[in-house]
Amino acid sequence: MREAYLGSGLTLNELSGNIRLAKSKLSELLRGLGLYPRWEIVLSLSTELQLPDWPLYRLWRLAAVEEAHKTCQWIERSSQKAALSTASTPPLDHVAFRQLVEEYYSGYAQCFLSDDQRDVAVDHCFDILWLRWNQALSSPDTRRFAWTVMRATVMARTPPTSTAAPTSPTPPSTRSPCTPAAHRPTTCINSPKACTCSRPSAACPTTNSTSPSCATCAA
Repeated sequence: MREAYLGSGLTLNELSGNIRLAKSKLSELLRGLGLYPRWEIVLSLSTELQLPDWPLYRLWRLAAVEEAHKTCQWIERSSQKAALSTASTPPLDHVAFRQLVEEYYSGYAQCFLSDDQRDVAVDHCFDILWLRWNQALSSPDTRRFAWTVMRATVMARTPPTSTAAPTSPTPPSTRSPCTPAAHRPTTCINSPKACTCSRPSAACPTTNSTSPSCATCAA
């Protein structure tokens, strides 16, 4: 949201007047400081900044529970008077992109997270991408932009004791599925979805494999 504000050309005074929120409170909100905001405040700001409110609403609810430790009652009270206004489905090119890479992203997340956390991380990633879709499309490489978001989302949910993720931001589908296991996180090898490429110096036994898990573990 802060990036949207910086790119909007609006001053803090103008934005404060448009959404009828004190400038000090608005500044805190844009910097992620202060009390966790009610949904109607976030919605008024997103409307002014022309952000899609459906993905923002899901992200707001998730953060309310996981980070602000708000109750379901608080969340419902905070959002019951503020109706969502924009389309509930992403742009068609976003939908097509998700269909293309979601299986690979799920396989990658499975290497580090439980099934439930994997699904949350993937949904979280695509909600962020929906919010930043114009930025993703205008970037030099949309797939690399999206992969950076996905990796950061997974790492934010990975327990500190888990094996670190590969440092390369290269999307899984751009690298060979025969990458030696030494270049893959060891958790991938033990994952139910992991490929069989577990010998550090041997060639991949499935050299013609196009399985999503194999391509994912190569990332």
